[in-house]
Parts: sequence; structure tokens; C-alpha cells
Amino acid sequence: MVDGRDCTVCHDPHLSGIGADGQAQREVCLSCHTYRDHADHPIGEDAIDPRTGRTMTCGSCHDPHGSAFVRFMRDDPEGKLCVGCHANKLRTGG
Repeated sequence: MVDGRDCTVCHDPHLSGIGADGQAQREVCLSCHTYRDHADHPIGEDAIDPRTGRTMTCGSCHDPHGSAFVRFMRDDPEGKLCVGCHANKLRTGG
């Protein structure tokens, strides 16, 4: 159970797991969530996660199985998580 929900909300027990490319994961996530909130953030085969060298998926930033951070973020969304890829976006004093 995650957030009070049964595993079968996201997982079909009669199908195989998510492929390495994350395609099935996107389909599962987007069956309930819209991409609207991240419209400017690339995901998919043309977007490579610089931390892992793998295709950027919803799971690159969100852990659907739970997290101590808001929106199931994998790390602190006010710092570490985003800066892991976007260090060039840091604001400097001045």
C-alpha cells in the first residue's frame, strides 16, 4: 500500500513489469496524471538523465512507492534533486 492505495491502482498483476525505457511507466502515470505540470521538462528517449545515463522518466524524479518528500520526490525538491541535473540554473547572490 502506498498513500493508502492498493498496489493494483498502478500495477496490473496480469502484466509484466515496466520496461527499461520507461514507456510503460509513462503510460501508467499519465493514465491519472497530466504532463501539464512538467510541460517544459523533457522525458522520453530523447532526454537522458545526466545522473544515471538512462532515459528520463517520471521515476527519475518521483518514487511512486513512497518518499519523505512532497509529491513522492526522490530527494529534496528545494535543492538536491533538481540541482543534481540543473546546477547551471543556480541563482547566485547579487
